[in-house]
Amino acid sequence: SVRVLCWFLTWGSLGGNTLNAILFEGRSKGPFEVAFALYYSPLFAVIFSMNQMLSKMPSMPGLFFQGMGVTLTFAGGAWLTPVAVLGLARQAAGGAGAKEAP
Repeated sequence: SVRVLCWFLTWGSLGGNTLNAILFEGRSKGPFEVAFALYYSPLFAVIFSMNQMLSKMPSMPGLFFQGMGVTLTFAGGAWLTPVAVLGLARQAAGGAGAKEAP
């Protein structure tokens, strides 16, 4: 659905900006920042490498890029799934800060 795609893209931009701030701004890092960087750095490294590789490729048919988009979406989704499951479990348990999904 379009709504899910919008949330996925929002997560990507927030995650990327957060990771850039953690890795490249030289500020002190607490436990959250360290855990976030350790967990998400490999995913964003794959995305960065793929972007670099695609910029050097010759002209390709649109179907190739559609397939690449699907592949990267599944890779990002697979990375998000464990965090989403933990969030849903916390919400089901009525953990601190748990809210109903919109």
